[in-house]
Amino acid sequence: MRATSRLVALCAKLGESFSCALIDGRIRIRTHFLFPDGDVIDVYVHEQDVAFTVTDLGESLRWLRMQTAGQQITAKQRRSVSDVCVHHGVEVLRDEITVHVTALESLPAAIKRLAQASLYVAYRGL
Repeated sequence: MRATSRLVALCAKLGESFSCALIDGRIRIRTHFLFPDGDVIDVYVHEQDVAFTVTDLGESLRWLRMQTAGQQITAKQRRSVSDVCVHHGVEVLRDEITVHVTALESLPAAIKRLAQASLYVAYRGL
C-alpha cells in the first residue's frame, strides 16, 4: 500500500476531529488535544519495515521544559512523565514520547494513546 493510500485509510479510521498530512515522509496527525497554552498536540507516524513508530517528536517534553525558569525538567516532573508513560503504554526515547505498532489496525488506538499521554505530561508536569 502506498503512503498516500495509507494516509487516506488512517485518516478515515481516526475520525473528523483529527486531520492528517504527509510531511517529510511522516504522516502528521493534528489532534483535537491542546497543551495548556492552547497549542495543538500533533503526533507523527513513521513506517519502518513492518512496523510503525508514533511519536510527538519531543514536543511534549520541550513544552514542559519551557514552563520552568531554568528550562530543565525536575526529578519530580520526570517521575510524573514516567508514570504517565507507564499508564498509557508509551515510552520516552531521546526525549520523544513514542509507541511502536506492528499492525495498521492498531495504529488509530496508538495515536490516541500517545496524544493523551502528551496531554497528561503537560498537565501533570506543571
